Amino acid sequence: MSPTLLLAIAAALFVAPAIYVLTASMLSHQGSLGGANLSGNAEALIWAAGVASLLAPFAMSRFLRSSERATQLLQILVVAVTASIFGLVLSFTTGSLAPVRALGVASMLAILGWSWAYRECFRGNPLDHVATRYTTVLILLGAVCLTFASFRAALWGHAASSAGGPASSGFMIFIDATVGVAAFSTARLRKLGSAYARSATKVLSWALLPLPLLGTLTSLYWIFAVRKREQGSASAHAA
Repeated sequence: MSPTLLLAIAAALFVAPAIYVLTASMLSHQGSLGGANLSGNAEALIWAAGVASLLAPFAMSRFLRSSERATQLLQILVVAVTASIFGLVLSFTTGSLAPVRALGVASMLAILGWSWAYRECFRGNPLDHVATRYTTVLILLGAVCLTFASFRAALWGHAASSAGGPASSGFMIFIDATVGVAAFSTARLRKLGSAYARSATKVLSWALLPLPLLGTLTSLYWIFAVRKREQGSASAHAA
């Protein structure tokens, strides 16, 4: 599996629990969450399954030693994200947001931790040519996103009372902060000439495409003005 594809999957799995929390929170805001009759034993069993999903990767890392590191990481991340699904099930049945929030955050932290532990799986060929202007664009984008996240957090009371409610406001803060940190990190990798820069640049640039307005413009700039020049180095390495 290519480092870029693996990083894209890891990023998607990292965002998935946040989407589960958003969905449950919006339904709760509308009064449409819960209502199912769930016995205490059944609830405890689902909680146990969620916790087990967080602990299982520690055993998997030993039992899967004969597999490729990338395959190990992929299986571990899939199991880790399952914890947030159990949290979503609990929230849908009990009407409480606590399970999806607790298991969702724990799942995201687990994905980050295991991705760092297996970070060599994301390493690719370094960029022979780095478009300095695009690195600068990423730094500016990161600054803008983190500023937006700070403003949204500072105006939480007003934003939470808007039509979208606190769920959408919290999700937008999460997206802004995540994109901001990712943009700064990718720019840093590019400036260092890191072997991780190629995968990080590709995944972030494509992920920015559906994020208006600055995200879309940044992605289009990379696609039409930067991508071919920087991918030329990949062809040279392959040759």
